[in-house]
Amino acid sequence: MRRVDLSFPMFTSDVNSPGVELTSDARLLITNAFTWLSGYDWFTVSQISGTVTSSYTMPISVTLAATNLISGTYYTDFEIDTNDPFTPWVSVPVTLTVTGTPVLTVTPSALDFGTVYVGVSETLAITLTNSGTADLNVTAIDSDQGDFSAVFSGVVLQPGVDTVVSIVYAPSSQGPVVGTLTALSNAAPVEVLLSGSGLLPPVIEVTPAYIEESLAAGDVVTRTLSISNTGGSDLSFT
Repeated sequence: MRRVDLSFPMFTSDVNSPGVELTSDARLLITNAFTWLSGYDWFTVSQISGTVTSSYTMPISVTLAATNLISGTYYTDFEIDTNDPFTPWVSVPVTLTVTGTPVLTVTPSALDFGTVYVGVSETLAITLTNSGTADLNVTAIDSDQGDFSAVFSGVVLQPGVDTVVSIVYAPSSQGPVVGTLTALSNAAPVEVLLSGSGLLPPVIEVTPAYIEESLAAGDVVTRTLSISNTGGSDLSFT
């Protein structure tokens, strides 16, 4: 919530001319004022000084713009100094209530987990960002394929704020798999494409389970240790 007081003295080069005349001094004043008040450019007026002759009415356009503003209520005062001896100063309060719109952005738009052993998991991350102008309430991140899941319990993001979410791929069978992740919120749903491939892991078996010998001093004996792979892919050992 912001508030500012604007005081605009009157400038004119001809007090006798009918209607309104805006002088170069006034133009410079408004330029400087609104440059300084760059945070308040949601409120502008068509003229800030002039002369209103007797029996005339001067219309002034007041523009309120919610462009690039987040949800909330904005305040300012338009203050007018005059040469009216009985009302030398008039203040017009200005209030703008902005109803923003949340926008969910998810990056990256696709995740490729590569090859992962069945029974093992791989984790990658996505970033949720509120690119809108109102609070974003992300309630769920669902997958249409059971091998993919999100470590997520819901979050509320203010405009411009982001958060990182872990996505887990735990293949349940061998072979490629694709899926779609959908982030649900009070904005439009956003989808992320998912892909990965399950591979049956190698399984090592060593026999015998232990080697035990009793030797006389100076004797040498050789025994065989067998390494077997009962799994579904090549076993490497060092």
